[in-house]
Amino acid sequence: GELVLMHDESIARTTTGTGSVSNFTYAQLLQFDMERDGTISKGIKVPTLRQAFALCKDKMFINLDIHSKAVPVGQLAALIEECGMTDQVMIYSTKDELVEYAVTNPNLIIHPYVSSVNTAKEYKQYPGAMLFQYGLKYDATYDDFPKKMREAGFMTYTNILNQDSYMLKGDYSYLDKFIASETDFIQTDRAELVHEYLKQKGLR
Repeated sequence: GELVLMHDESIARTTTGTGSVSNFTYAQLLQFDMERDGTISKGIKVPTLRQAFALCKDKMFINLDIHSKAVPVGQLAALIEECGMTDQVMIYSTKDELVEYAVTNPNLIIHPYVSSVNTAKEYKQYPGAMLFQYGLKYDATYDDFPKKMREAGFMTYTNILNQDSYMLKGDYSYLDKFIASETDFIQTDRAELVHEYLKQKGLR
């Protein structure tokens, strides 16, 4: 009955345990430590979503990916409201599930993935649909989708996660494509590198 932070269905990749997260009580999950790439963080446990909300309250914005995770809509919606996080959490999932959240509480921010402006327009009736994710065409010379979305009154969001490793080698070509696209938000595991590069370019 406790909502926890876990990207995968299994706890094997990120903890010292194995098995589906849904098969454990939270008390049972506490017997395992967090682990990444063979490095065990002794004493660091799987956090509850409530703990994460408390830590992030008034400090940072949360992109909560619940796609294909069978999270009870009512339970999550209630927790977000109870923790005073309705203006700090955006929920990423399938359209059907996002609509459920929008109907349950119109103040919740929903975060759809779209591939066309017309698809984005299907969310216009939901005030919580503020930011739309899409896949930037990094292999193309120029991607005008963000511009078309902006002209329609929408903000866009894309990620550079699969290209993050290039920045570690000094290759910022993928980040340059993001900049040229004029997408509003970027998702990256190397925020410090992105920040410094944008600063050098006079964009921060």
